[in-house]
Parts: sequence; C-alpha cells; structure tokens
Amino acid sequence: MIPILVLNLPCAKDRKEHMINILSDQGLIEETHYTILKGVDGRDISQEEVDRINKTRMKYYKEKTRPMTRGQIGCIKSHLLAYKTIIENGYEECMILEDDTSFVKSFSDIMIIMSTFTDRDSYDYLLLHREVSDMCLKAKNWSIVKNWFKTPYIDKPTKNPHFLTPGLCMGTNAQIVSLRGAKKLLEWFKTIYDPMDIQIHMMNGHCSVFDSNRYKPLRSYALSEVAMKPAGFPSSTMTIR
Repeated sequence: MIPILVLNLPCAKDRKEHMINILSDQGLIEETHYTILKGVDGRDISQEEVDRINKTRMKYYKEKTRPMTRGQIGCIKSHLLAYKTIIENGYEECMILEDDTSFVKSFSDIMIIMSTFTDRDSYDYLLLHREVSDMCLKAKNWSIVKNWFKTPYIDKPTKNPHFLTPGLCMGTNAQIVSLRGAKKLLEWFKTIYDPMDIQIHMMNGHCSVFDSNRYKPLRSYALSEVAMKPAGFPSSTMTIR
C-alpha cells in the first residue's frame, strides 16, 4: 500500500480532526496507514527570511506582482519536509495530502486506478486534484503565466484514459510523489521562485529560468477525473501573511 503523509499545522486542530475522520472513513488508521507530519507555520518564518526570499524572487520577475506571503512560503517548506521524509524512509512513492482535502473517489478506487498506470516505474509526480487547468490558455495575461512560461504548457492525453500529462494548473491539495520526484523537487526548490503549485510546473521545459543542464525535468501526470477536492477550509496560504 502507498504510504500517506498528511501535512498539518499544530494549531489547526479542526483540520487534523477532519483528516482523521475522512481517512478513518476510508479504513485508514494513523501510524498504521498514514502519518501526520507537522507542517511549517508561516507565522514562525522570520521577516528577514521572507524579505530575502521575495528579494531573490523579484530579480526574475519582469511582470508586476505581489510579494509571496508567509503562508505561501510555509506551504512550500511543509511540502519540502514531506519530500525529505519520503527520501529518509526510502518510500518508492507516497501520497501527500494537505489537511484541507476530501475524497471524491474512494482510496481503494484510487489504488485500483494506480494499478493500471503503465508509467508507474518512471513517473515523478501525480496530481489527484487541480484547479484552473490549462492556465497558459485561460489565464495567459496573468503575471505568473507571462513571466515564466515562454511557450504554452497545456494538457495532453496519454494512452491510458485515466491519466493525462497536465499543463499549468493550480493546486497541491493532494498528490502522489515518487522517490525520484522527491529528489528532483528538493533540488529545484533550493531557490524559491513562486508559490508551490506554480513552481512545480516550472520544471517541465516551458519555463524561462529552468536550466535543464542543472535540473532534471519533472515527469508529471494527473488523473483525468477528479479524485480529491478541497474541503472548504479558509486558505492558510493567503490568511497567514
């Protein structure tokens, strides 16, 4: 069975209880099937670090944009902790869930779909949820699109109807990451360029700053049908400033 990591801030007890409940409904038990990983609270990040990250980021921005929030930086650091955990434990693949997710498809159905994934031995990253698909077409005037993506980066089908290769989209609510992918992501995120979901998609060859001689492109996929969705909690990336 795929191990599961749940990202949760210690102060977010309501979200922790929500995750325990929805995972229990799927027959999944804490410490047996999943681990709750203490995330990084953006409020604990120093102003000095926030300023340093935003100063570095703005060196690459030609378009007008807002500084990243503490919540967005905390989100990145939380996911990096998950990648480190995958590497430290030698997980060949791992499901990473933010603490505001919910199941659309059952966990067992997701595992059945995964059993049909012919690229399972070589993939890096699989989205179980995403929003605003094909942003390079639908939001081509947004600063994040105009600044980073030199060519349109759009959805493409695969031979398996359950999977596609995703274009630029939003959302890191739920994903499965391979050991290879975790290593690539840790290396790429040594410099923070933008929020988590955008920077992940910058690894796929259409980005003006991605150096393929230094970094390895991320082999990304997404389920063609939604498997997970946000549970409706307020966004901590925007409320923690």
